[in-house]
Amino acid sequence: MKNIKLDTIRVLSMILVIMVHVSNIYSRNYIELDFNYFITTFFNAISRYSVLFFFMISGLLIIPKEDDFEKYLNRIKKIIIPLFIFSIFYLLFDFILFGRGINFHSLSRLLFSPVKAHMWFLYAILGIYIVLPFIRKISLNMSIKEENLFIFLWLFFEGFVYLIRLILGYSISYPIPMIQGVYYMGYFMVGHIIFKRLREINLKKIIIISIISSIIIILGTYILTGINGKYFEGLFAYRNLFYMISGIGFFASILKMDENKFESIKKYILNISNHTYFIYLIHVVYLNILFEIIKVHEFFTFTLFSIPFFTFVIFVLSYLTSYLLKKLPIVDKYI
Repeated sequence: MKNIKLDTIRVLSMILVIMVHVSNIYSRNYIELDFNYFITTFFNAISRYSVLFFFMISGLLIIPKEDDFEKYLNRIKKIIIPLFIFSIFYLLFDFILFGRGINFHSLSRLLFSPVKAHMWFLYAILGIYIVLPFIRKISLNMSIKEENLFIFLWLFFEGFVYLIRLILGYSISYPIPMIQGVYYMGYFMVGHIIFKRLREINLKKIIIISIISSIIIILGTYILTGINGKYFEGLFAYRNLFYMISGIGFFASILKMDENKFESIKKYILNISNHTYFIYLIHVVYLNILFEIIKVHEFFTFTLFSIPFFTFVIFVLSYLTSYLLKKLPIVDKYI
């Protein structure tokens, strides 16, 4: 399914993923409640929609497809092979640049946890792909009432319960199968539901609700950081009810936009969209060089400029790397 709006969301999400990592560095290194820190919090908050969008795009595109067993295995291989290659690459990268040792533990943990934090997404989406035949059967056979019930239960037992745990300060453990503890699967399934029922969505209402939810996240994080005296990340969780509501809202809002509005950037979006997977995998190389070796954040502290600027620099470098390497047939085949 070629849809310029989906490709636009994919490219936007990739840029925002980089912004998450850049703004996170500033959030953790400069905790002084001034204008700079508010801007940092703002960028940090809005950029986290990237991951939610990636899950929803995947569900929207993949759930309706008819897959045979060969396609099922190929989809899993397209995650496992790049995951293995880039895990080894990053182990070597850390060893050469930072002197971090490679041992049995670092190799064996590849089966269960990412070498670099950003690669957690591949483990999460791999888990979904493994059980995709069952997710597809459920999603395609739900009635409208069952879809509504699923969304309500997911928002309540995942999003609302998370906020209660955050407020009370202790864990509430009563796992609900399919609903709780797998928030990313919820986004995956909801992406499909939203697209199927897009005409029913009231654009004005959902934008207002999404903006209010975003403001709560931004102001809440900024205020609670000041109260705690350290970087407060609690409201930045993807299972936070406010993120779940606003993420769905903003995603639906873009999908409801007039496709003609994207015509002027269509050729650029389609080109970049083909590289987003590789950009996602490789961008941490440039992030590490700029922020761990050169330490640019120590010199460029005006965050209104520095966060967008270094996000752009890393994005361009990652895109150029992808563009050059994907000219090699073996790279283009697997990534």
